[in-house]
Amino acid sequence: MSYYPPELPNPFPIESDRTLTGNRTQYMAVPQGGDTFSAPLSSGSDWPQPQTPGMEKTTSLTPPPSHLAYKPPTQAWNPIPLRRWFAVTLLTIMVLVAIALEVALHFSRVKTGWGVTGVFAATTGIFHFIYTLPPVAAAMVIVALWAWTDVDIKRLQPYIDLAYGNAPAKSTLLLDYSTKHPGITAYFAIKRNHWLVALSSILVLVGLAVQPLAASLFTVRNTWWNGPDLNVTIFDQPTQFTGLNMTVFSTAAGFVQANVLYNATIPNFVGRSLAVTRLAVPTDRISNGTMFAPTTAFKSAGNCVAADTVDSPSAANGQSLIATSTVNDSSCQLSVAIAETPALQFGVTTANCTGDDSLLQMVHNVVFWIYDDVNGTQNALTSAVFCRPTVQLLDVTASIAFSNGQFLTAAVIGPSDKVLNVTDPNSSLGGRPLNGLSFNDTAADVFDASRELATTIGLSSAIIQNATATPGGLEGRMQDKSIVRLTESAYSLYLSLIAKQIYFEPVSGQFQEVTTKSFIARLFMVDVTVHILVVVLIFFAILGSYIHIQHRKLRDRVILPLQPGTLASAAAFTARSNVSDLLDAKFDDKQLQEVLRHKRFKMDRETGQIVLDADGVDEDDVGGANVRRRRTLVDFMGRNPQRQSTM
Repeated sequence: MSYYPPELPNPFPIESDRTLTGNRTQYMAVPQGGDTFSAPLSSGSDWPQPQTPGMEKTTSLTPPPSHLAYKPPTQAWNPIPLRRWFAVTLLTIMVLVAIALEVALHFSRVKTGWGVTGVFAATTGIFHFIYTLPPVAAAMVIVALWAWTDVDIKRLQPYIDLAYGNAPAKSTLLLDYSTKHPGITAYFAIKRNHWLVALSSILVLVGLAVQPLAASLFTVRNTWWNGPDLNVTIFDQPTQFTGLNMTVFSTAAGFVQANVLYNATIPNFVGRSLAVTRLAVPTDRISNGTMFAPTTAFKSAGNCVAADTVDSPSAANGQSLIATSTVNDSSCQLSVAIAETPALQFGVTTANCTGDDSLLQMVHNVVFWIYDDVNGTQNALTSAVFCRPTVQLLDVTASIAFSNGQFLTAAVIGPSDKVLNVTDPNSSLGGRPLNGLSFNDTAADVFDASRELATTIGLSSAIIQNATATPGGLEGRMQDKSIVRLTESAYSLYLSLIAKQIYFEPVSGQFQEVTTKSFIARLFMVDVTVHILVVVLIFFAILGSYIHIQHRKLRDRVILPLQPGTLASAAAFTARSNVSDLLDAKFDDKQLQEVLRHKRFKMDRETGQIVLDADGVDEDDVGGANVRRRRTLVDFMGRNPQRQSTM
């Protein structure tokens, strides 16, 4: 096959001369005078070649000019990803990143994440993407560097087989791993015993999982976080009970009714059983947090119990409802006359209890009673609930919401050291709170008497209305005695409401130091993601180290005088070799495979050329000839890489 067809003139007319190594004709064009230049030409035909004046005829036996004479390569070309410094750097980075991830996770736990503010506190959107991007970018760099390594491992595999000789075309000249998917590459590499190529491809596949894992490495959580301490104003404080204000009692009873019927919101700094010191709440400082204030509170309780015995009076006979009970070791009794009408009668009054004669009536035990003959059977349902109100002055930590200044809860620290007449057993009140339903000094004031009546009727009505609204109605609550629970709830709320008004006094110019907590956005590392990434990186580093070490041993006989991969280098590797006699650009894939199928190849260590292996045999010749075998992964496990086997 000629470089110049017969119909075109050759710009270098020279004479031909046969070489001693084959039937191909080689020519050397040598300009006359000046520097010499040689270029090999070949022809597949014997037609006369035109002569150009000034050119000297040379043959394949003519030594080339000294400056173009072939010199065996002293140092093989080695791709950057397979060089020692690159491999050590990449694998070290993997290990360091794995260690850094575990250390960062430790600090994420110890420090409860890292603070993020403003737009970066968002859990969705562009800014969430921005702070999750750096881990993804780092993962892309690591995976991309290994993918680069994988490319060169695949690219060198044919030359490794050629370096050991007796290599078939399917694993050398016809081998193409670089254009296949890593999974397909791993499959075919395993079939051909190219184990390092297979392992490298598997690592590339594993690397595909690193990027989505890196994207989920960080998360933003709303965390209950300690805020700055504040000094807030105190508006009132516990004080001695000094006098009555009947408006307070009637208003409190009316609120209990509103709470039962209309679910009215309980006033601030008052709970179902607590009345807490009122504090100023700086709602403009923190929007979604809670203020924790060490303060004092009155805890009220009705201590209500069902009567031990209740008779069934007959309203038609003008009988009285009589009930007895034992309350705190005191024997108490109720006797109230029942009118003929109406069918439903109820009320609240003081109970006659032993030991209460020396105390003011306003601190006596009380009893809520009900007579229900709505069916007109003269066999009425009756109920009596005895209550002995108590109050405690406690040191508490009050929780108050910044958003609306609403009192939330109070954690009890312990009893307060402050002594008040409503808690001191030696006082005129005997250490008892006001029952809020019976008063000593109201008879002379018709208006206060009206308020007292409104208070007792209002509070009793609240209990009846609450029971009526429940499943089973009032009769059901009386029969199963759950009327006691409803009475306790309403009465305790009533006691807390009046405690807030009559046991506290206004103050000014006093401050209380409080602590604050709020939900703030904190950046956390996801534990599971970190551990998986660390395992993947360590796996990468260990398997990558093994691949590099074994591949370095595997390619120790490969000497590439130039970088493969270009058309020029492909032509150079087969130039002037007997392999070029086998190839033709007009061959299709099937013809090319057929031509090369029965040939064995090697790389000449002296010239770097790819040539037919003189010791090679046809693939179909398996009659027992001993031939050399390529090194595989098995050879690195203690066996001789140059052992003989039968093909």
